[in-house]
Amino acid sequence: MIQWARDNAATLAAWGAMVITLLVTTAQDHALDIDQAKRHEVAIVELRAADEEQDAEIAKVKSDLRSVSEAQSRLEVLVTRTEATVREMQTLTAELRAMVVVMRGNGVKP
Repeated sequence: MIQWARDNAATLAAWGAMVITLLVTTAQDHALDIDQAKRHEVAIVELRAADEEQDAEIAKVKSDLRSVSEAQSRLEVLVTRTEATVREMQTLTAELRAMVVVMRGNGVKP
């Protein structure tokens, strides 16, 4: 066995170096994986914060939209009333003009 080890010392040294290289590479990869996992955790926390911020903005926009919709409904009612009032005023103006014409025809100054 010892003779075999002497005869194959170079081969054994090469295999030993490969095993050590494999162990070092594995340890480095593991360290990089741990570092990357920590960075991913930080990114997830940042994304959750951004998501919460966007949810708050969406809620505000929805609230603003409801307010605008309610204001628009009130304005539509006001416009309808105003249009009705204008029509009534036009009718009254026409009636008054007719009365003025009749009064002038009867010789009365308005």
